[in-house]
Amino acid sequence: MRIWSARRKRGASEAPAADGISPAQVREQLHRILSSERFVNSERLRRFLQYIVEETLRGSPGSLKEYSLGIAVFDRDASYDPRTDPIVRVEAGRLRSRLNEYYNTRGREDPIIIELPKGSYAVTVRQRSAKEARRFDWARLRWMLDLRFAGFAAMAVLCAVLAFENRALRARGGAHLPREAQPIWGPLLSSQAETVIVFGSPLFFESEEKRLYVRGYDINDPFDRFRNQAYLGLEKLLGPLSEPRYVYAATGDALALHLLGDYLARYGKRSKALPANLATWDAIKDKNIICVGARRMIPLLERLPVQLDFVLQPDFYVVNLKPRPGEEKSYWTPSHRDAMSYAIIATAPGLAPGREILIFESHASAGIESAVEYMTGQETLRELSGKIEARPGERRSYQILLRVLAHRDQGFKTEYVTHHSTPRPL
Repeated sequence: MRIWSARRKRGASEAPAADGISPAQVREQLHRILSSERFVNSERLRRFLQYIVEETLRGSPGSLKEYSLGIAVFDRDASYDPRTDPIVRVEAGRLRSRLNEYYNTRGREDPIIIELPKGSYAVTVRQRSAKEARRFDWARLRWMLDLRFAGFAAMAVLCAVLAFENRALRARGGAHLPREAQPIWGPLLSSQAETVIVFGSPLFFESEEKRLYVRGYDINDPFDRFRNQAYLGLEKLLGPLSEPRYVYAATGDALALHLLGDYLARYGKRSKALPANLATWDAIKDKNIICVGARRMIPLLERLPVQLDFVLQPDFYVVNLKPRPGEEKSYWTPSHRDAMSYAIIATAPGLAPGREILIFESHASAGIESAVEYMTGQETLRELSGKIEARPGERRSYQILLRVLAHRDQGFKTEYVTHHSTPRPL
């Protein structure tokens, strides 16, 4: 294995070829990476990688400091302070993750490997060893196989759905809704319409040849799969795949269903669970609707009848379309979404008069469960009511942004970040 690291010689404008790898070869490899599906739609990461590769090629790794990168790549001004704005560190973590995904999938046979070592912003370049080229590593499938969706999750969903129905049927009258819960839950619980809870339906395929159920994170549209490079890569590795299967659900979604079932039944509300692959706006337009899960697994959320101010992006961050004083334009997660993620809770008028829409969405399974726990807990609702300052009798729509810290897919701390609210017509 040969390692290449640029060193500028005095008087040279660019590092010469080293260990058999020339700058032209490095740029050719960079072009392959930037044109891949993992990078082509992420302009920020493309710009970051191209900049640090070019600076390394010029033999200027000393210029790749956090402060200078914040200004040169991420458009920060001279007042930028890396101690309070971690944008460079966050994006470096995401870049390392994307490079790893690229070389485990489309780039698994590329002869040149570009890496960003931890603790540095200068890339290293090496040739793939003959041993690496021969080895087939099943760990390369991990980006495509979301094995957190286990049989337990499917059973949990089934049990949650059955318990859901049984509790709702047994519910009679129900308890009095506390004042702190009125802003969020009052409109839905006072509606006479049936409530449908739509939960995420992750798209799986079966490989009979390998005896596997598989899921690609970026494969979410069953009708577009034959144009999806990730799907084509799966078929190349595993052979022909089955028609789409909806056989599992995220554990966090299943546990969130259980929590919602308990909460709604406590106040005498009838409800029904519905997997997202069976839900259409036309079929449920006359009902109260609660959506629980990641946007990529609930097609309804891509066609909401209202525009949310907080929007989850595919790259695990949240865009704030209408930032208010003191708010960020975007909220970023670290390199791994399950360590820290954001959750959005939104309320809106339903599709028919007297109906309500309530949304719980997050990038991570732990974020969904934690958001529902936050919005059904008496103490956390009391904390929230002090922040949103609802007035008695006033009807408003709310959008609430939460930060969820997790370990091994279990949320252990949920923090209020900010909220937006708009009045509803009387």
